[in-house]
Amino acid sequence: MNRTQIFLFRQFSVRRGNARLDGFEAQKVQELLCYLLVHHQRPHSRDKLATLLWPGSGESHAKQYLRQTLWELQSAFDQTSPLLVEGNWIQFDPPAARHLQVDVIKFEQIRARFQGRAGRTLEPAEAEAVAGAVQLYRGDLLEDWYQDWCIFERERLQNAYLALLDKLVSYYEVKGDQETGIMFATQILRCDRVHERTYRRLMRLHYQVGDRTRALRQFERCAA
Repeated sequence: MNRTQIFLFRQFSVRRGNARLDGFEAQKVQELLCYLLVHHQRPHSRDKLATLLWPGSGESHAKQYLRQTLWELQSAFDQTSPLLVEGNWIQFDPPAARHLQVDVIKFEQIRARFQGRAGRTLEPAEAEAVAGAVQLYRGDLLEDWYQDWCIFERERLQNAYLALLDKLVSYYEVKGDQETGIMFATQILRCDRVHERTYRRLMRLHYQVGDRTRALRQFERCAA
């Protein structure tokens, strides 16, 4: 049986197998779900969610909109809603979400597992897990959304992505696999073109494989 997959990196999508699931088309349904997924570690009050999603609508109207949107969201999940609703509190409920795969949550779990670990200390299976997290990051969080909360989380997750790539560069350099290290370092520069430490590493990696021309080219790009 195919599990339902929810994608937040690059663009929002809910799919089962190759089919896109219906019921998630409304913008506010998407925003409520995404906010609860990104902040899945804790419950959220209805008052806070109503104010966040409908600023300037007035308290009574905002709460009414929230009730309607919450009903639409739970209806979209049918009998398998991953939301825990208790009184004034709403939360994404991991025990009720075993049928779901959420790219952001999986990414965060791997990031937390290796936070504080230097890349050079990773075991092969651990490096593979880090590479799996990097693969989940198909693009910036909800890249065409401009809500304040989303912009903040987008930057935080991008920094986490760059940190994981940095671990992989260190790991493969220590292992003597310069070509793979160059590949991951290049991914860093696609996101951050002024990441000086990565330029230095690329110079060193190219030099180690005997490509002095590319090492000098990286120096010129860094200087530019």
